[in-house]
Amino acid sequence: MTSESYIHLPEDQYRHHVGNVPVHAEWWWHIGTLRHENRVFGFEINAAGFAPKGADPHFLLAYIMLTDVQEKRHYQTVNGFPWNDNWAQADTTKPWAVNVGPAGQPGSIAMSADKTPLSMNVKAQFKDATFNTTIDFDLNFVAKLPPLQVFGDGRSPVVDPEGKTPLERHNFYYSFPKLEASGRIAINGNAMKVHGTTWMDHEYGAWPGKSFRWILQDITLTDGTCLSVFTGPDVKIIENQTVKANVTVLGLDGVSRFSHDALVTPLSPAWKSPSGATYFPNVKVEIPPLRAEFIVKSLVSDQEFWNPQIPGSQVYEGVAVAEGRYHDKPAHGTAWNEQHLFE
Repeated sequence: MTSESYIHLPEDQYRHHVGNVPVHAEWWWHIGTLRHENRVFGFEINAAGFAPKGADPHFLLAYIMLTDVQEKRHYQTVNGFPWNDNWAQADTTKPWAVNVGPAGQPGSIAMSADKTPLSMNVKAQFKDATFNTTIDFDLNFVAKLPPLQVFGDGRSPVVDPEGKTPLERHNFYYSFPKLEASGRIAINGNAMKVHGTTWMDHEYGAWPGKSFRWILQDITLTDGTCLSVFTGPDVKIIENQTVKANVTVLGLDGVSRFSHDALVTPLSPAWKSPSGATYFPNVKVEIPPLRAEFIVKSLVSDQEFWNPQIPGSQVYEGVAVAEGRYHDKPAHGTAWNEQHLFE
């Protein structure tokens, strides 16, 4: 970890610009495990804006999903919306808000905060086409830990060498890996109170101009330690073959530490999705310097996002658990299994 941090809160929770020009990519990405009595659910609500350089059009995307572990059902939608210059609040003197899609329209997302943007309300709704099922979310999230600063300081290596400013050259990335979640979800109008400890990513700045493959595993251990493990953009992912990865660890002291010394192995059996992509519901994660090893297991194999009308929208986003050891001691916790393997 470097001594300098590039993340400044609460200011960086707001939308970013270079002058009057929006950054290439920015999103607020809520994921995790929710519980209602003995039932377990995975969810994702991701509000994203993309402003490519040049003549390519700007656009907004909403990724929303619910995995019902008991019923082994994965409800999902990916929706594109026209660009709106007011889609996310940039003025740090005003209440924080992020909106993708018209309010109340299926597939839309509304995020807001009354006082501090580190205490959020998130609403979303959609109709899953496969199961003809309506899903509604009304969730509250409160940050309980300092942010996990990916790369140790919150700033990636250079993404776009031609960029003139830091926001045009680098990707900035932090997470709240331990949000106290509460609220309700509804499946076809059947409302359930839920609670849990969830995760939020905020990424902004430069973004590669081409699609690439990656595997990412987020883990929140029961002792409060949080880990984010991800492969590089040019790694070839092959079943049962170990590849190098990076890891950021948020320790119990509140400090983020980054290392290139992680290993990831996509395990058999693979799962082939309806879109034709192949994913790995079970992934082995090793971090030798920390004497750590985990098996991250998706709770349901079928957890792919895909909109056939949006080329390249395939991505695996799966609620999971982690079992293994940390500093040679037994350890476990909630996890998230993310994979983009379709180009």
